[in-house]
Amino acid sequence: MDIKDLNKNQMVLLTLLLSFVTSIAMAVITVSLLQENPTTVTQTINRVVERTVEKVVPVVSGGKSTVTKETTIVVKEEDLITKSIDQNKNKIVAVREKAIGADGVATHTFLGWGIVFNKDGVIATDSSFIADSGAYTILTEDGVSFETKILDQNEIMGVAFLSAVREKGNKERESYDFTPASSVNSDSIKLGQTLIAFGGKNRKAVSIGIVGNIINKEISGELSTSTSATKKLDSIEGNVFPPNKVTGGPVMNSFGEVIGMAVSVLWAGGDAIYLPFSIVSELFSAIPK
Repeated sequence: MDIKDLNKNQMVLLTLLLSFVTSIAMAVITVSLLQENPTTVTQTINRVVERTVEKVVPVVSGGKSTVTKETTIVVKEEDLITKSIDQNKNKIVAVREKAIGADGVATHTFLGWGIVFNKDGVIATDSSFIADSGAYTILTEDGVSFETKILDQNEIMGVAFLSAVREKGNKERESYDFTPASSVNSDSIKLGQTLIAFGGKNRKAVSIGIVGNIINKEISGELSTSTSATKKLDSIEGNVFPPNKVTGGPVMNSFGEVIGMAVSVLWAGGDAIYLPFSIVSELFSAIPK
């Protein structure tokens, strides 16, 4: 039978059949290509799919009735990461050692990074480069330098707290607006989620990886609020170190929330293990006020 002899219904059926066969063929080809591509390619595709969300947008029609319109927004993992990095730059400071030379000129030697802990200018950093007899300054993202005083050190956990000195009479330093880092509940940290580790020498740099292991420890009933043993987040293991292995900086999730801190005391075994930021908060709360 010649195709020109087909009636309208037969033409529609033929079109549907061809469309069905074509869609099956395309599906087979797509699956085959995904299987042949490197894992990183399929991970990227999956991340785009996972970040696809739906919003319900109210629409007013004629000022009387309200209907809802459903729209789909695709958020790329890459966009989330770059946004997280950008919004945290001013929440990380350079920690420097101050020394006065024979000529009376002060020098500032970069040691590592610190996390702005609160709006008062308290900085959490790695205790490995803080000594009781030392003098330290911090340098903010926008170039303002502060003298500091040591509030507390916990060498076992690897955390030190410095407080920026508000210099009276210096308008810039006295009224400087510190922006504290935002953290996340430790229970929300999951295996395989994106991990952004800040490091670098003198300038901020990042490493991107994933949370590879969540290490918990048991707390006996005597130390916990319950009568039975409970688990508490002890450390977070990632698959990357901060650039140059410079410590004191944060590790964050893809939404810019701080989940941990890089302290060298946890790296003795050679693994990229980070201190949960919830523990950093507990250490600060324990400082005598």
